[in-house]
Amino acid sequence: VPVYGNIPGINQLYSAAGQVPGIYLADAYTAFDGHQVEYIFGAPKDLVHPNAVGHQVLAGLATEILISLLPEELTIELTPTSTEETTGPVVIEVLTNAEEVLSMMWLEGDLSADKFYDSVGSELGTKIVDNKFEVTKNRTYTVYVLDAYGQETVLTITKENIKDEAVPTPPIV
Repeated sequence: VPVYGNIPGINQLYSAAGQVPGIYLADAYTAFDGHQVEYIFGAPKDLVHPNAVGHQVLAGLATEILISLLPEELTIELTPTSTEETTGPVVIEVLTNAEEVLSMMWLEGDLSADKFYDSVGSELGTKIVDNKFEVTKNRTYTVYVLDAYGQETVLTITKENIKDEAVPTPPIV
């Protein structure tokens, strides 16, 4: 939605939205309003967009450029070191396409991303070190990743191959 000139409240809203990680804004109107020829060097006057429609075209081009700068959607891949029946712990390896990971945690259960922080923003999950963590019980576990762009995602894995150690039967005497 184009915004023309100084509209009280709207400019402040856009300014605040621009401070949120993952939101990118470009004001194509203010930058070019009355300054078209200054920004398009060497272009004949009839090639410059002197009106709002032209600014919308420029804004569309700016949007395409900004979209190309956005990171890929954040993904997680979870791989257990063993799917065979075992009495020992199972290590879960965590792979992500994040360029820079700010937080990587796990919790027991099938959980959403908001369950990894309390009401004041403190982390509740167990930190994942070296992209792996160890589980000792058959349960569902959720992994959370937050990247430098503010994207966050979760993925669950259910382990069902951990068996209790058999207790040897004492000999009958």
